[in-house]
Amino acid sequence: MGYFPNGTAGDMYEAKWCARCVHQKPDDGGCPVLLLHLLWNYDACNGDQDEASDERKAKHTALGVFIAQKGTGNLKCTMFHEKPADGGRRRVSSAPALSVATKRVYETEAQFRERVNE
Repeated sequence: MGYFPNGTAGDMYEAKWCARCVHQKPDDGGCPVLLLHLLWNYDACNGDQDEASDERKAKHTALGVFIAQKGTGNLKCTMFHEKPADGGRRRVSSAPALSVATKRVYETEAQFRERVNE
């Protein structure tokens, strides 16, 4: 599974891949793959260990389908599709997309916790 040990690592991956991908739609909640990594990354860490809970193992496996690792580096997302050429007017900063995705994480986490506590 892709692992982002801190915000800088996540920002760097997003700038390298997500900002160039058709699935990164800042005005529409961002990319679902990035959202799942933001939601599950901590829980899924070490999900490949025998003593990990079934939930951690499932999250680890699911995230690994999208962003695999080679050594300590994250590989290209399997859902990556380059945006079509736009005359050189590519967005340089990924900050707006990250803030939208981060906001969505908190909203989604709150909704998830409400359902679990019902």
